[in-house]
Amino acid sequence: MTSNVVLPAKTAGETLRVTFPFLSQLHSGEGILTADVVAEVYSGEDLTPQAIVSGPADILGTNVTQDISGGEEGTVYSLTCTVTTDEGQTLAMSGLLTIVPAVI
Repeated sequence: MTSNVVLPAKTAGETLRVTFPFLSQLHSGEGILTADVVAEVYSGEDLTPQAIVSGPADILGTNVTQDISGGEEGTVYSLTCTVTTDEGQTLAMSGLLTIVPAVI
């Protein structure tokens, strides 16, 4: 089962660090071993949606952070973070991120 997270909007010129909080899905004492974030187009157009994922995901205790940069204005991306744990679980969390126009 995939959990959901609320992600803020960003402009195409910003780099935003998003957080996926896995604490509620982990057993007591369980840790995250690996994390991977995948971007797909939810609505709009972008031929290379994975390009908004900047660098590797960082594991910080029970949270995973990922830098997101670029993107196509008006496009909504679905970001899914999948982790494996030291107890053998594979967990996923998804959120929608919108690229909004820059305010002048």
